[in-house]
Amino acid sequence: MYCALTLDLPKRKPFIYVKDGEYNVELATEIINYIESEGNYLLFYTDEKVYKTRSTIKNILIELSGSMFIQTHRAYVVNKTKIEKFSNKNLIIRNASIPISENYLDKIKQVL
Repeated sequence: MYCALTLDLPKRKPFIYVKDGEYNVELATEIINYIESEGNYLLFYTDEKVYKTRSTIKNILIELSGSMFIQTHRAYVVNKTKIEKFSNKNLIIRNASIPISENYLDKIKQVL
């Protein structure tokens, strides 16, 4: 008779690599409030710090696919769990007003 041994290993939280000065660091996706596009760079806003890395909204959406993030505007992606309130024009995360484009409004209403 054979007995299978299963180990309950702790699951790693989802993360992405971002720049912190000259170093790449793991940034847990759950602590990201929102992401803003600034030219060829993305700014990752957390409660403690803003991280800047070279990438595009298109690439980050692929990396974060099937997750807790939604695009609200051509230059913004937000963490759905961090939204405090919203209207047809913008939403609020940590006292920051994030614009909502008409192109994304219907999708946002479906998700929220």
